Amino acid sequence: MMKNSNVEWIGQIPDDWQMIKIKNIANIINGYSFKSELYTEQGIKVVRITNVSDGYLNNDNPRYYPSEYKDDIKDAMLQPKDILITLTGYIGLSGIVNDDYLPAGLNQRVGCIRINKNGYDNRFLHYVISTNQFIEMSNLYSSGTAQQNLSTEWLKNQLVPDIDIKEQIKIADLLDKKCGQIDRLIKIQQQEIEKLKEYKTSVITQTVTKGLDPNVPMKDSGIEWIGQIPAHWNLNKLKFVSYLITDGTHQTPNYIDNGIPFLSIKDISSGKIDFSDVKYISELEHSELYKHAPINKGDMLFTRIGTMGVFVLVDTDKTFDIFVSVGLIKFKKYITLILKKYLMYFFSSLNFLDFINLVKAGGGTTAAKFNLEDVRNSIFTSPPEKEMESIVQYIDDCNQRIVEVITKKQKKIQKLQEYKKSLIYEYVTGKRRVI
Repeated sequence: MMKNSNVEWIGQIPDDWQMIKIKNIANIINGYSFKSELYTEQGIKVVRITNVSDGYLNNDNPRYYPSEYKDDIKDAMLQPKDILITLTGYIGLSGIVNDDYLPAGLNQRVGCIRINKNGYDNRFLHYVISTNQFIEMSNLYSSGTAQQNLSTEWLKNQLVPDIDIKEQIKIADLLDKKCGQIDRLIKIQQQEIEKLKEYKTSVITQTVTKGLDPNVPMKDSGIEWIGQIPAHWNLNKLKFVSYLITDGTHQTPNYIDNGIPFLSIKDISSGKIDFSDVKYISELEHSELYKHAPINKGDMLFTRIGTMGVFVLVDTDKTFDIFVSVGLIKFKKYITLILKKYLMYFFSSLNFLDFINLVKAGGGTTAAKFNLEDVRNSIFTSPPEKEMESIVQYIDDCNQRIVEVITKKQKKIQKLQEYKKSLIYEYVTGKRRVI
């Protein structure tokens, strides 16, 4: 038999289940404001928002705090079985702290749920808050203008199922097993997608440096990072086919709810212009930014700070502006679409990435940048026009086939993720019972 839980996102629960507020089973711990200038190569791991993924903790771009400051941050030191949840940005993502993730300190805007009640399983609670329904509710009740924030006070007062510890453990064990199986299937698809992307890059690299004829006579290009090229090909520099190479504004503008789209690296890093999650600026600010970086259809954008080497042709008449991390190339009027596409492919090759790594300023830091003067002096291979057209067509066709396969695999991943989430929700709300 089922009854109303009186919690909208949970709905019906079994008659023998009760509800309890999170604050009655756990302490909510806030993060610490770490001083970034003290970060070191090793020490206490600083767990930031970017380290909390959907259901687990990752080690992406790790930051460390000197161990001698351990006493200063003792209230933010994490323990095994702690549940972490993001309170800013992508709200509601969560993960559990395991022994091998320690020692670690909690950064601000990440919350920690530390169970203090005997008879409550941390894995069960983690599954509860990782449901899509709980995450959606978290985002609904977050507040803020430029950035949404979730209150820890709100989190404390949320009702979650309160059931016998033995049933909690059974549910958690079953979900560990089933979710683990699904995650392994997802990982296989993701690995296959990465292999396809690598193959795509290798096709581009091969064709823009060696051409399509494997038997053509070759010559030394005289450029170490390019190597040998077909004997009848030439080399050229980007500054000779363009009349403006610049970057976006160096000042953070005033964002508004609606207006002119304002793009940063994240909006083009996928290899295409994505307006789905952009910020907006006023017409007045746009009119000033347009004077410095007038973007039009047929221009090329590129990422130049942090993530470097993504080149994208502007294929829209939509008006927008760019931040300093994004560069703009405007071509001379006689430059054809074929040459523009060829350049986009050449600049996406592994050889050109080698060139970026040679000249980039800032070494291996996250603030490393591709200076505009180096962009202007970028060398590219220049086949005869008809051969260039054949190369572009070949890469286009190859890319289309690869994208079709990747899209199918991404749909499989999406279905597996949806199935996983539905399983979690059904078991932690009692709509399915463990036999």
